[in-house]
Amino acid sequence: FRINSARWLCYRPRMVTARKVRTPDPDPRASSAAADVRPAELAAVDLGSNSFHLMVARASGEGDLQVLDRLREPVRLAAGLDADRRLSAEVQDLALACLRRFGQRIKHLPADRVRVVGTNTLREMRRGDAFVLEASAALGHDIEIISGIEEARLVYEGVTRGLGQEQP
Repeated sequence: FRINSARWLCYRPRMVTARKVRTPDPDPRASSAAADVRPAELAAVDLGSNSFHLMVARASGEGDLQVLDRLREPVRLAAGLDADRRLSAEVQDLALACLRRFGQRIKHLPADRVRVVGTNTLREMRRGDAFVLEASAALGHDIEIISGIEEARLVYEGVTRGLGQEQP
């Protein structure tokens, strides 16, 4: 399927808020032939309430995306929250072990080629900052806690792209 890789990359991982940043212009001295021979590898990590997902793909200059690897682990982060919204040690250990495995797969990728997003449970978690710091260290990349609106936008965009439709 097709994706505008330049648009996908316009988001640089940030700790708490999402914001668009301008991607650097390519080096004019670099040959376009080299870019065509070695397409960019990208990764997306979704730290959801029930499972963590990793997708690694190769983007061509034409916006095509070839999925190289997909991993999913049922971490059950939301189920690990107690009545005070604190994460249990057992679920925390499970989540960090998963992120270490994901980190091994994407450790070679620079930060501007990786987007890691945390969703509702990380927004709601009490003392979540400490966990997010540990999780970032385990993964080797910053984690961006996105708003519910951004989460919905990404889900919608993923579904419409998966169906081969343009967005309104």
